[in-house]
Amino acid sequence: MFAVIFALCASGASASVIVENFAFMKANNTVVAQGSFAFDSSKTGVIGYSDLSAFSISLANTTYDLAFINSLSAPYDYIYFGYDVAANLFVPAAVSGYANVAGPPACCEVYSGIMAGVNNIPNVGFFIDPLVGSAPTGADGAVANYAYVYANPPIAASYTITRVAAAAVPEPSTWLMMLGGFFGLGCVLRRARPSMVKA
Repeated sequence: MFAVIFALCASGASASVIVENFAFMKANNTVVAQGSFAFDSSKTGVIGYSDLSAFSISLANTTYDLAFINSLSAPYDYIYFGYDVAANLFVPAAVSGYANVAGPPACCEVYSGIMAGVNNIPNVGFFIDPLVGSAPTGADGAVANYAYVYANPPIAASYTITRVAAAAVPEPSTWLMMLGGFFGLGCVLRRARPSMVKA
């Protein structure tokens, strides 16, 4: 019993959850997609969807979240999220998914992207190309929403990432101290109760 209590008290420093808001804008600063993501403050380097505790993106009157992303299956669907924690930048990468979903594909198609979540059957989701000049040749900043049909997808010229919150998550030892305090207070109050004498 005391070993468990000691282990809880000796646990590491409190972690916090970092929440970032992001927006992709056209050259005239019109927002074409926006959302947020959350991750543990202990994460470093380039993180992906598996490192996130929350994610959402809204574009063309459609919102996708982490539950949608987790429903996708590699290598059939396009799935990618790359965020460099230290540089506060989205990181482009080659994103692959099957081109022919009706039958066994001979090959897959690979596109450069900075954020993607596309379910090839029934072809819903989103794909954001790297901004012009930030990735291999052909990067155009296209922001595609496959649930919404348009002749030409909007083109993002820039994006912003803004830290919203770093909420502290209490350590187990904090909970233990609080419970111990309530227990101690209960003992003191129990002892302080006056005894009743029968007449």
